[in-house]
Amino acid sequence: MSTSDLNNKPVLINKDHLFFMVLAFLAVLLAMLAPMFLPGRFYNDARIITLDLYNEIGWIDSYPLTMAFYKYTGLRLLPYWLVGFIQLTILFWALFKIGVPNGFSRLSLKNALVWISFFILAIYTSMPSKEFINFLVVALIPGFLYKIYKSQSRFAVLSCLLLIVFGLLFRVYFVLIPVLSLLFYGLGKLRLKTKIAFVFGLGIFAVIVMSLSYSFIKGPYLSEISREAVNNERRFSPEAASMIEPPLNVNTWYGEAVSISYGFFTVNVPVNGLKFLGKPQILAFVIWQLMLFAFLIWGFANSLRKQQTYPRMLWIFYFLMAYFIVQGVFEPDLGSAIKHKIGILPLIYVALYYDYFRKDIPV
Repeated sequence: MSTSDLNNKPVLINKDHLFFMVLAFLAVLLAMLAPMFLPGRFYNDARIITLDLYNEIGWIDSYPLTMAFYKYTGLRLLPYWLVGFIQLTILFWALFKIGVPNGFSRLSLKNALVWISFFILAIYTSMPSKEFINFLVVALIPGFLYKIYKSQSRFAVLSCLLLIVFGLLFRVYFVLIPVLSLLFYGLGKLRLKTKIAFVFGLGIFAVIVMSLSYSFIKGPYLSEISREAVNNERRFSPEAASMIEPPLNVNTWYGEAVSISYGFFTVNVPVNGLKFLGKPQILAFVIWQLMLFAFLIWGFANSLRKQQTYPRMLWIFYFLMAYFIVQGVFEPDLGSAIKHKIGILPLIYVALYYDYFRKDIPV
């Protein structure tokens, strides 16, 4: 074969990349069509962000900062279908730059979970949304820091600093993620046969202690100023159907302990959501969440067994598991639970495909 023949040989398109782009295209199309079929309650946050009726715009806290972002980028002036097109294009570009794992186009349960996640992402970011900003910041951990810093210590320290700064500026509960992750790191060094049980047990206990300490200094417990505050305002509204209501009142230390534990299991192992037989969207979330959590626990266990070989990947799991515990404190309902998990989709994406990503995320 001559050199000219080699030069003229057609370049084969990676079928996994092609499949990713087809799914992304369909998800972007869904985002553009979403304003035609989504109920009005889906746009409550979007209206708050774009209208800023009470002049809350600023640079600290999630709503003020999000309002500033959409004002100064000009996105709040655009129709929702165009906002959806722009945002989804950026988010899928970020995921594509993180990497497309081998076998992504094959039909499997794990792949199906991710494919479904793409369309959930389209629904929740098809409008001005806090999750758009959340997603982009979180994507810096696997998409930039993981690629640049091969040292476990540098990657861990810089990722923790990013989450702390983001928490202080945007969502304060993100500050708890590095704290819990450091606890998990210390626990991971112990030779325990049931490390995962100890990780979650220690994490939940640590958050309970933090809440009780906060109450001792400030008065209310953490779940009182977050989940309960939100739910008390809408307890008798139509949007309250999927509220997370702990079995005990949270105005006692033992009630708060039960509330935090109950919240963790409700947002991560939501078998109690099976009672919503008349709400297919909630049942779909329950099934998606149960399967997702099972796959992530399996990957976490494997990464713990190989922590000396792939220590940076273990930190991805630490951040993710810490978020799951923290989410159990602040999450008001099952609907927002899935929305907030979509905000950390880059970490979930990499953790699900840990076998592909743990050595080095391709550039």
